[in-house]
Amino acid sequence: MEARIRELELRAKLQAAVAVDIRPTITRALEEDGYIITAVVELANRGSQNTKINWKDEPPAFHARLAKFDADGKPKYDPPARFRVPLTSNPKSGAISHVIRAGATESIPFAFKVPSAGLYLLSFRGSIDGEERAEAERLGLPLPEAWTGNKYVLVGEG
Repeated sequence: MEARIRELELRAKLQAAVAVDIRPTITRALEEDGYIITAVVELANRGSQNTKINWKDEPPAFHARLAKFDADGKPKYDPPARFRVPLTSNPKSGAISHVIRAGATESIPFAFKVPSAGLYLLSFRGSIDGEERAEAERLGLPLPEAWTGNKYVLVGEG
């Protein structure tokens, strides 16, 4: 029984564990109304295995939604603005995938304009490679469907 516990502990150490951090910066648009939000999504692999995130054939990874509140104080969200992960060599094109090495951090930048002040929910979702998930499952170490993160940012005069 003790050997089985040690084996499970070892397997748990032999996987990727990605922390998602969204770091937004807000500036007033210079020539027009509205605000520019630049957001850097940092993907830190704190595990001991590399991990691959697929962007191709997946929904856009980054979303921004204006949050409004009803009379009860519950949030209601506008439809999201959606952004694909840009290809480094040609930002107009979408990236195919990223490999995040064990112990490394990858940074993905996004920039977009919002028309008005308010509270925005920034969301990120990177789908884990299907083969990687299947292999982890075979080893008894199920991975999530995706690495995800959310952050609220207050945009406006302040």
